[in-house]
Amino acid sequence: QPGMLKYTSFEAFPVSSEAMIRAQSRFVELEEVASEFAQYWQCGATEIELPDLRFRLIKGDARLTVPVWDGCADAWFLDGFSPAKNPEMWQNDLLAAVGTHSAANATLATFTAAGVVRRRLTYAGFSVARSSGFGRKRHMTTARLEVAL
Repeated sequence: QPGMLKYTSFEAFPVSSEAMIRAQSRFVELEEVASEFAQYWQCGATEIELPDLRFRLIKGDARLTVPVWDGCADAWFLDGFSPAKNPEMWQNDLLAAVGTHSAANATLATFTAAGVVRRRLTYAGFSVARSSGFGRKRHMTTARLEVAL
């Protein structure tokens, strides 16, 4: 698609450059793009600016970094594992910060379909749905912020 992709990733434990290069090398269809990005991963870049991409890696606990982030997202993918394994990532304060840093009509998706997560996203201002999952996952959660908080 034409245009600029602005991608921000909040990572408490970022993947090492070696692991990133190794993971990308497993996808033959990504060979050209992966070789372009390898130079950035090797030097530990946390920001990449290309004509069609602005990538930013924010290191640290999302509970601390999302609330003070200076950005606004059109789309979120929350990959914090299940609330049973990682309850810290699904707390009201963090999900409220996600809502605060979302543009009007921002979308959100996460592999977790836990009711507690859906309720907390609703509390944060999202219209939430349990959707068909991806791959082996039976259900997942999708949401839309209809009015920016």
